[in-house]
Amino acid sequence: MEKMKYLIFSYTMHQNKLKGLPMSQLELITILRENYKKMLLTKKETAQELNVSEATIDRLRQNGQLNSKKVLGQIMFSLDEIARFLYEA
Repeated sequence: MEKMKYLIFSYTMHQNKLKGLPMSQLELITILRENYKKMLLTKKETAQELNVSEATIDRLRQNGQLNSKKVLGQIMFSLDEIARFLYEA
């Protein structure tokens, strides 16, 4: 639970939104949808959103902590999955 609070706090500080106030998973998805006008993010975009390296994204995928999809050979992450990861981490 503490890790989740830290990640959401870190995410909101990174995005300069809500300043670490508690938020629901739906609110987090709404923020992501406002920032992006698409439903899938590349690995690079996902790493930027989570404020981690692309190598960390690869490790999270390999450990099954962050689910991805392959679209035309490119690894993509849904906004819902990113919000789930942040909320459940």
